[in-house]
Amino acid sequence: MTNRLVSIITLTYNRRNILGKSIKSALEQTYTNFELLILDDGSDDGTSEFMQTFSDSRISYKYLNHSGNVAALRNKGMKLAKGEYIAFLDSDDLWSPNKLEVQVNCLEDNPETGITFCGTKRWDSYGNIKENHFKHLEYDSVPQNLFNDFIVNKFIVVPSACLFRKSVLNQSGYSNENLITGDTEFISRILINELAIVDKDAYVEMTQNGDNMTNYIQKDSYHEYQYMLDYNFERNLISQPIYTKMSARMSYLLAKQLLVENKLKESRKVFGKTIRMNKLNYKAWFYYLKSYL
Repeated sequence: MTNRLVSIITLTYNRRNILGKSIKSALEQTYTNFELLILDDGSDDGTSEFMQTFSDSRISYKYLNHSGNVAALRNKGMKLAKGEYIAFLDSDDLWSPNKLEVQVNCLEDNPETGITFCGTKRWDSYGNIKENHFKHLEYDSVPQNLFNDFIVNKFIVVPSACLFRKSVLNQSGYSNENLITGDTEFISRILINELAIVDKDAYVEMTQNGDNMTNYIQKDSYHEYQYMLDYNFERNLISQPIYTKMSARMSYLLAKQLLVENKLKESRKVFGKTIRMNKLNYKAWFYYLKSYL
């Protein structure tokens, strides 16, 4: 079994009440050669005092001035990382105990692969676990190019499900700090150049607590996804039909969110944009007309 160092990067902000569970899921990993870098984005809920209760030498805690810029925080973590492999563990997520072991072995056994993803589950605020395999669990555990499936949203990724070689950053670059999170665009750039593997033998559990999951796309998420589409379309990495289809889909989801928020005028404008891209989107027509009622 290999003993390469893994750098786990955890970002947190005012999550003292749940951060401990994420840390515990890291410390209970069957693969033990890791460093846990916890970057605190200026919490004022006692997180700093809480972190003093941990004595494990693998934990490194850094308190930073609040910025709210997830991309910048991830970049700081990746630049601090000493490991050959990097993993993200968001402070409201949990890992299965074998997560690192499975994924490290996956990359070790497949040196041509740059990144690996595990399965995903989610559990609500009442503690009820709901399996959420997403569509990516249909994939076989072999190296493959997942870029196209990622672009069309067939292959859905959460940051805590990833493990990648730090060396891929030499070609893909770091997260775009002009974006709020940059996660989708960052992973797309890795998938442009790297083969990936989906391994079903490990998983990440996500908490559905309102600030990390939603039934509709949030405005920032829409702009980031659209930025990713623009970036790849301009470089001829995706076709015009795919670009138009996915732009229309993202626009539709954003319009629905605005409608839910009762922002009727703004919602109509975005539904109009959706319809111009796809005149046969009857649901968009329905909600467009409904916004006048």
